[in-house]
Amino acid sequence: MTDDKARAVRALRLLGRRVQQGLPKLAPVSEQHLAKVRAAVREQWQAKQRSQKHTERSSAEAPVQMPKQSQSQKKTKSQDQGHDHGHSE
Repeated sequence: MTDDKARAVRALRLLGRRVQQGLPKLAPVSEQHLAKVRAAVREQWQAKQRSQKHTERSSAEAPVQMPKQSQSQKKTKSQDQGHDHGHSE
């Protein structure tokens, strides 16, 4: 039974290779189609480059902001300021 499975696997692999070899012959890719694909890829790349430049430019112009504190951090900070632990000069 394992011999049958091995034969079936070999036959499927051979069929797969034949299909892969025959597909370009049956449906060749035209230069016109390749040109359209190249143009689409070029447009996407240029849009990405513009987006990255815009992001870099806007981040360089934006002022640096301090991180926001949570409510619990604010309460703790205000409580610490309200208590004088005997440290005076």
